Amino acid sequence: GEEVLANDGQSDWVVIEADESDASLVTLHPDLAVLTNVEADHLENYPGGFPQIIDTFRQFLRQIKPSGMAVVCRDCPGVAKVIDQVGCQLVTYGFHRDADVRISNYTHVEGACQLTLDGLTDEPLRIAFRMVGKHNAQNIVAGLIVAKHLGVLEPFVHSIAQFRGMARRFHQHGEWPVKQGSVHLVEDYGHHPRELEVTIESARQLWPSRRLVMLFQPHRYSRTENFIEAFAKALSKVDLVLLMSVYSAGEAPTTKGNSQALARKCLKMGQAKPALKLIKAEECVLTTLESVLLPGDVLLMQGAGDIGVLVKHIVQDDAFVLMGDD
Repeated sequence: GEEVLANDGQSDWVVIEADESDASLVTLHPDLAVLTNVEADHLENYPGGFPQIIDTFRQFLRQIKPSGMAVVCRDCPGVAKVIDQVGCQLVTYGFHRDADVRISNYTHVEGACQLTLDGLTDEPLRIAFRMVGKHNAQNIVAGLIVAKHLGVLEPFVHSIAQFRGMARRFHQHGEWPVKQGSVHLVEDYGHHPRELEVTIESARQLWPSRRLVMLFQPHRYSRTENFIEAFAKALSKVDLVLLMSVYSAGEAPTTKGNSQALARKCLKMGQAKPALKLIKAEECVLTTLESVLLPGDVLLMQGAGDIGVLVKHIVQDDAFVLMGDD
């Protein structure tokens, strides 16, 4: 699907967020395109599997106007498969040594990140920003390339120093009380295994010594089934997994794509039983949180379903307290 993100009614430019979910991105003929990643997802709409997704992105890139530009992430293996025979200017970016605009000296301290950028300006450019995670660094660099192309590099460099990220993308809601202490609540919309991985990686960077608890609501039975091993691998990287029932998004339930199947896969891949708890549909999620959270935990509330409503309930209710274990 596509979504218009920015247009003030006076500019010649319109910014559109597009993805492969229904293949409608091939209806676009952009002047400039940024391709951050190509993953196997939304396979319910691609009977040909990942190769069909690759072909869809190839078609999209070939529809960029000849006078335009494609800005693509060299770090993503999927992107590398689709950038042949692009008929416009191509600029690659990322940590990869062969990237046209290359990231180096990436560091983070207490939520503030810095990196050096080679290939964008005559001299190496040092950038500072407030978001964590290599994926955010990659996205910022893509924005810098676009800004330079449009002649607004200097104000963009200034603005990213103040930018704190998008809502529901590693959204830090702060410290919330539990018995004898507090937990740090983080909300993230990501619902693909790779998105879970970058969320966990970012949390580990920020809080290396704190216990990570992920409350995860899988999104769609088909996605859970298609990527069940990848989900299990991602979930094994936190200290405690609390697994909610699948948010169906209109799909019929399946035994191979439900949360019970995912829990079994996690256990088979080495996830210790005390580190995983399956929350059944009839159980209260908040009661489960109360029983397992400990002071000092980082609670990652992850998923694209109605888990967002649960986050709002916790955040907006001033009287709500997670009591924790005795």
